[in-house]
Amino acid sequence: MFATRLTAGAYFLSLFAMSAIPRISLAQVDLAGKWNVDCAVEKISEDAVTVCDICPKVASTKSALSIGDLNFVFTKDSMTISKEQENKKSTVKYTLLEQLQILIFNYEGTAYKFRILTTETNEFILKEETSGCILEMKKVLKK
Repeated sequence: MFATRLTAGAYFLSLFAMSAIPRISLAQVDLAGKWNVDCAVEKISEDAVTVCDICPKVASTKSALSIGDLNFVFTKDSMTISKEQENKKSTVKYTLLEQLQILIFNYEGTAYKFRILTTETNEFILKEETSGCILEMKKVLKK
């Protein structure tokens, strides 16, 4: 018979090591509040890039793309989409499929269906199912 005995030091070291492992919650996604949204840029050819259609394109040349500020503010059943450089604000209804972590809404005639990917810092990455475009949402903390 083999018995395993941990010394007090080894026990606390193992607890410390376990606490250092990132934990990602599989609980309900809480979208309530204001979020800053960053748009991922995808290079699609040697001289062309693309971003999600919802992203405010401030300036575009053959070699550069400038993206304006994008914010989402979520309430219980609607979200406000703000594009500051365009001085544009729209409120739309959304559906959150909590079990699958999917966000669905229509904006300016386009239907969006984003999969919500959770990071260990509790920020969210949104991946649009049809186009594959990606947004990163960072919660604006109240001061």
